[in-house]
Amino acid sequence: MPYLTRRGQYISIISVASIFTGLITSNIFIFFVGVAGASILIFYFNWMANFRSVIKNIYIDRVESSIHVVEGVEFNISFKLSNKSSYTIPRAVIIDRPVGRVVCDEPVVDVYDVRPNESLILSYKAYTGVGSSMWKGLTLAIYDPLNLFVESIDISLPIFIYGYPYPKFRDGLIRHKPLGISRILNLQSRTGLEFMELREYIYGDDYRMIHWPSTARYGDLVVRVNAVESLINLTLVVDASREMWIGIPGSSPIDDIARVAMWLVDAISKYSGRVNLVVFDGYRYRSYRYYARDSIYRVSTVFSRLIQNRFRSPKDFIQVINTVSSESPGDIMVILTGPGIEWRGFLTELESSINTSHPLIYLGIALPTGSSREESLIRLHDANELDDVIDRVKYIRIGYGSQEDLISSLDGVLKIWI
Repeated sequence: MPYLTRRGQYISIISVASIFTGLITSNIFIFFVGVAGASILIFYFNWMANFRSVIKNIYIDRVESSIHVVEGVEFNISFKLSNKSSYTIPRAVIIDRPVGRVVCDEPVVDVYDVRPNESLILSYKAYTGVGSSMWKGLTLAIYDPLNLFVESIDISLPIFIYGYPYPKFRDGLIRHKPLGISRILNLQSRTGLEFMELREYIYGDDYRMIHWPSTARYGDLVVRVNAVESLINLTLVVDASREMWIGIPGSSPIDDIARVAMWLVDAISKYSGRVNLVVFDGYRYRSYRYYARDSIYRVSTVFSRLIQNRFRSPKDFIQVINTVSSESPGDIMVILTGPGIEWRGFLTELESSINTSHPLIYLGIALPTGSSREESLIRLHDANELDDVIDRVKYIRIGYGSQEDLISSLDGVLKIWI
């Protein structure tokens, strides 16, 4: 049934007041003004009521059922609106209210008059953060020419949005330089495949590398020296609990740690080895293992599928880290988390439970970078608390702040350590 718009409500109040005022004061002019207003309302109510069946003949389809985009980059949400009736549909409006981490500049589509058997393609711009979102539907509204009544129906029209991390590290933020092979990380075998040179045997050399033809030629033991390939294995623990999604898309901690993770994976991908990605959703964790050289797209895809889940339990998070740490004690271990933790107790318990056999353990803490009051208070509180306890940490390298701060500190730690 058509219902009054705000303008229609004003006119109905004025009409009723005019009728009663005219009756009380015996002012015919005021009385007929009220009657005229009521007549207009009744006319357009009946006019809109005729479209109750017609509106069911309007079909709306999203042009795409799923959209894969890069977070922070604008994309178009498009619709196809078709009028299958024999009447012109006046002032049709699509009201689309996004949910999740999608932000629309103009979520209400402009007013259109749709002629019989006509189809229109409508679109507007939006952007999203890292992770996936699903819109469950929209509202189709029809207004009368004076905008007094509106008839609307809700349409179930789901669409999936997948936001991939934006590789800002490739746009001049910090360009990673190869780590070099001055130190062999996680070396499983000192025997490479590429021949470098022959040299005299030294006590302790692997006898399997003795080059017998050269030994017979020179009369002394000669060994074959092969290039040693650096093998870097990375265990990356990502906190994706609900606390990580605070703030608008692009400035929330989950966006920052996604970019930091992609920067790190891009660095590791230049070497042999593997990437063990562990995602903690606040309650349980999932583990993904990839070869380092083809891990960039795969890790990016994992981030695009993340959804807001439960609030974290710090004890559960430490238990996950402890379990993962024990499984791969020879890996470089990088833990990426965010605000909402009592850092004094957390860091103490983390150091007491984590396996210390890792060649490097780094804890990165992303703080919200938005300008809202809530984000500013969280940022200030966590930064002050971390400043007080960070010097007491023994062997875990710690960085906190924005995406730029984390990448800069992690880059410095890797260079110094290697």
